[in-house]
Amino acid sequence: MSEDAFKARRLRAREIVDTLVQIVLGEGPREIGAYHKLRVVRLALAYEQSTDAEALRDAAEVLREATYGRGGLSDFYVSRSDRTEMIEANEEFERLKKALWAELE
Repeated sequence: MSEDAFKARRLRAREIVDTLVQIVLGEGPREIGAYHKLRVVRLALAYEQSTDAEALRDAAEVLREATYGRGGLSDFYVSRSDRTEMIEANEEFERLKKALWAELE
């Protein structure tokens, strides 16, 4: 894969993480753990001493660790009083997580 391709993937991954962070922050302080886990993924992607390929690999490793276990991103859900809205919001969150994995792997 070319350096330009790695750079584009890194930029897209950063954009996706930023969107996920905004969703998590919108759920309030009960989701501070998910926020911190996404912050670490964002830091791995932003680390300037890493090449684009290294940053993607490091972010994937961090995301793998952040996804599972108590308080992991697999436990996160968007809460809404309207059930249909809640289902749609959670489907969007899952779609973004899958898109992030596609950029990282």
